[in-house]
Amino acid sequence: MIAPRSAVALTLTLLVVSPDAANARLASGRNPGSSLTLPVEFDIPVFNLLHNGQAHSRVGAWALKGTPTHYEPSGCKKVKKAYNQVTNKLGGGSMSVSRCFAFCSKRAGLSYFGLSKGNGCWCAKAVDASPLSSSACDSPCSGAPQDMCGGIEGTSVYNMIDCTNATAGEIKQEKAEKRKALISSYGAFNGETCGQDKNNVLQLDKKGYHSGSADSCKIACWESQGAEECHGFTYDSVLSRCTFHYDVTAGSVTKNAKASCFFKISR
Repeated sequence: MIAPRSAVALTLTLLVVSPDAANARLASGRNPGSSLTLPVEFDIPVFNLLHNGQAHSRVGAWALKGTPTHYEPSGCKKVKKAYNQVTNKLGGGSMSVSRCFAFCSKRAGLSYFGLSKGNGCWCAKAVDASPLSSSACDSPCSGAPQDMCGGIEGTSVYNMIDCTNATAGEIKQEKAEKRKALISSYGAFNGETCGQDKNNVLQLDKKGYHSGSADSCKIACWESQGAEECHGFTYDSVLSRCTFHYDVTAGSVTKNAKASCFFKISR
């Protein structure tokens, strides 16, 4: 099989971030007058990165761009929500894994499909789900008894894969979408720094600062060497420079109209 293109959807947990929850965690010790900015929408698949015992969201994948050519099992899942769901209402009497894939592979922009209760078939862009034992998916498919189509509680979930080589245009589009997704994965306190604890400056690429735009700092906090420890950064718009932090809430803050504290949205 040819190596799948970079937009292949991996088995990811979908995290929907509540602005209220983020505000509650980060507002501790903040002046009530602080200006908090959060992205408008966060219904995107993410990786979960650990930082001091707290999960930070990282945008790691998005909808499959090409036409799926293959599929692979993701396991038996308890599905809480399937995003952009499309349901197959025609094949219930003779459902199978391959038949569900044949239906879903023709729907643009979808990365997953699921089978449930012996004959149910749906496709989705992303899935919010938790793993179950394989015994929870013990219902034979109505059209292929050798296949399992979920169970009373479980859903048999599959990833769809495009194993053809990506075109130059697709690679360029994927890079642009990844950049946009990473940049949008931050909230901000405007008019003040992040916590200024003396041990709260993080070295990325062996430096504790980065010169450039706020957007370039956002990318660096995700992708530079040591970025797995980066919670956020203080950005000085006069110097066009950011200082990275282990924890944006560690230490007192300094009021400064030209400064902003950017932080990765977290649970």
